[in-house]
Amino acid sequence: MKCDRIEPDLVCYTIILQGVIADEDYSRADKLFDELLLLGLTPDVYTYNVYINGLCKQNDIDGAVKMMSCMEKLGCEANVVTYNILIKGLVKAGDVSRVKSVWEEMERNGVDRNSHTYDIMIGGFVEVDDVGYVQGLLEEAFSRNLVVKRSRTEEVICRLCDKGLMDEAVELLAHLV
Repeated sequence: MKCDRIEPDLVCYTIILQGVIADEDYSRADKLFDELLLLGLTPDVYTYNVYINGLCKQNDIDGAVKMMSCMEKLGCEANVVTYNILIKGLVKAGDVSRVKSVWEEMERNGVDRNSHTYDIMIGGFVEVDDVGYVQGLLEEAFSRNLVVKRSRTEEVICRLCDKGLMDEAVELLAHLV
């Protein structure tokens, strides 16, 4: 496009950025993001989400949090996808306290949690064996009529049984039925 003197737009840069991140070429992703800014293009929430996802894939959680803060300062509001990306990155990093903080921030900012948000949270807290917190998440998801993956729910039931919490496991199973 550049050879033909056609200026790539934000959509082009975002698609290329997504491909570069899929190839795990993070230094190139940084250069592309800088380039689009230098050209005066204003990233939208989708572009930011792609870039934040790349930062999380590199385990640069602090960079992802800073980028999210920058986008909001520039008037681009984070959406549920942005939060899901960040929560998934924090879960992967094992940073349980920050996961809870971001979870609460979503609510303060009026961003509705979806089934995917609950799935990420439940999976993360099952991993750290906090079944009490997971039970609360499941109850909240069910009360909001959100669908939780069957495999995730079965995983929670198994953990409850492993801990000898049979009544809670049966109650969860009854709720599913």
